[in-house]
Amino acid sequence: MKALRISAAADEDLIDRFDYYLEAGGLGLADEFEQRADGALTHIRRFPATGSLRYDDLSIVIALSPSGSHRRDRQLRPKLRSWALNQFPPTVFYLEHADHIQVVRLLHQASDIPAHLQP
Repeated sequence: MKALRISAAADEDLIDRFDYYLEAGGLGLADEFEQRADGALTHIRRFPATGSLRYDDLSIVIALSPSGSHRRDRQLRPKLRSWALNQFPPTVFYLEHADHIQVVRLLHQASDIPAHLQP
């Protein structure tokens, strides 16, 4: 399995969603969300190519290479993939690199995803 790197924005998304479910439905619902999120991240680490490429065509998405330089060439940059959580509305957005997987965001499916994915 590849190493998983969670961006600061994705980490904040996870915390915000956990807090929301804790307040809205109590500890049981928040724990269920956490288990589903952990399961999705484990699946992504094991089978990164199974994520949907639905949002990869967004021209506003610019992937950062490990060196920090921008990769604007669609052929060279990692593809943006997504994986929906089971029984919860958030979706994990991630980039598969040669040596790791970068989790970019965890966004509600009904949100303005292109706006949230702008660099």
